[in-house]
Amino acid sequence: MLPRIPPQVTVDLTRRLRALADDLDRIAAGQGPSEAELSAAPLLTG
Repeated sequence: MLPRIPPQVTVDLTRRLRALADDLDRIAAGQGPSEAELSAAPLLTG
């Protein structure tokens, strides 16, 4: 029997987690974000 999937696990969440994993793989391979990606990234403060 398969476990019940919590309602918080949505298609959008799985898409975003997959994109995060892909980004981390790129960084681990030495291919960090480009200047264009960095300039478009949100700035976290505080």
